[in-house]
Amino acid sequence: MHIQYVRKDCWRDPDNRKKFADKHGKELKFPETWEDDLRIQQTLMDPSKDLYGSGNLRNRANGPTWWVHDLLQRRRLHLRRRP
Repeated sequence: MHIQYVRKDCWRDPDNRKKFADKHGKELKFPETWEDDLRIQQTLMDPSKDLYGSGNLRNRANGPTWWVHDLLQRRRLHLRRRP
């Protein structure tokens, strides 16, 4: 399981859509691969507007989060309520 958030204002902006299409030769759409995700981050990143890449959890600090999600999905970790 992976949760991906997108900023609709950035995605719907005609200038961003044109910028992406001009740079990559295809329409801006939800990423299907990590490479697509990286291309979108690089294209829409704009420090002058305080926009930086991506806000996903794929970093070392959040690695344990994904590990727990993985175990929950595989039903190898069971969360119990305390009595």
